[in-house]
Amino acid sequence: AWRATFAGDATGTVIVGLEHPGSLADFAGAWEKIQADKSVAKWLAGLSGLRTIVSDSLYNQISI
Repeated sequence: AWRATFAGDATGTVIVGLEHPGSLADFAGAWEKIQADKSVAKWLAGLSGLRTIVSDSLYNQISI
């Protein structure tokens, strides 16, 4: 996780990066399993009062 500095109005914003060791298909399957767990779904729903998602992105690592 990172906290934005020298970011104008976005200063203090927290950025979180997550990595998944498999392919996008593996990630999609894992996400479906996570969301199917009622206790996890309840926990995720409770997070909405703690944070606001302002954007999300999918990045692909490149090699030069």
